[in-house]
Amino acid sequence: MRKTRKLSWLEAAALGVLGCLKLAAAPAQEVKPVENPLNSSTAQIYAMSQEKTEAQKAEGDEKWAFCLDNTVATDYVFGNGMVIGREPGKHRGVNQTFFGASKDNLSAFLWSDIDFNDKEIHEVDIGTDYTIPFGDSFSVTGGAYVWTYPSKFIGDHSDYVLHGAASYKGPVNLDVCIFHLLEYEDVDSGTCFNVKASKEFSLGKLAGFDVSATPSLEAGLTHRFYDETEGLKAVTPGVDLSFSKDSYGIRFFFRALDGKDGVDDINYGGVTFSIPLDSQ
Repeated sequence: MRKTRKLSWLEAAALGVLGCLKLAAAPAQEVKPVENPLNSSTAQIYAMSQEKTEAQKAEGDEKWAFCLDNTVATDYVFGNGMVIGREPGKHRGVNQTFFGASKDNLSAFLWSDIDFNDKEIHEVDIGTDYTIPFGDSFSVTGGAYVWTYPSKFIGDHSDYVLHGAASYKGPVNLDVCIFHLLEYEDVDSGTCFNVKASKEFSLGKLAGFDVSATPSLEAGLTHRFYDETEGLKAVTPGVDLSFSKDSYGIRFFFRALDGKDGVDDINYGGVTFSIPLDSQ
């Protein structure tokens, strides 16, 4: 890949979103409402398809709030259809842990991926985001992440990423997310763009838990994101089945990824356990 070139439309979109966030740096007048991550299919603050979830935000609470999610899944699949792991066709699964902290509109996270095939930690990520709400139904988010690879299976250095997102809550929830990979060492700049539509349906209560089902449809596009290709990479229908009580919950999910432009089809799924941690 050449090191110098004109901005693509995806890169321009990423920078445009982040530019808008910078212009809107004045403190928001309204804090984002409380959201149970098990009942939400937003373009997550850290929106890997393998359900890296958004740290909860407590309305009107100036203290730090913390949450812990743990996911056991058949595969680690990124939003552009990239399956990360040795011999994914014979995969034994992954364990992914997300620790999130939030205060007002600021959030931070630590995320890890352990592969059951080789029992190694393939990835550890850290990042921070700032969310600006516009009323109860729309918000924009911007932040920066560092992706690291302790096992060296994915890479022998860290990747540095800018993140932008927009979320609309309505009759159908719409979420857009952009990851812009910064050029560093032997990694060229590139952009991954995901858009997702979803709708939650309440199924009532079971043993004191609120039960809901959320069908979704996600599309992943890239522009030279770790390779020379660009365009539509994956169309992924899916469904979540969630059981929540207070801020605790269990979410089962299934995805049927339809790969495009050389990306293989894959069905994958798993279960996420969410636990709130005491505020300090």
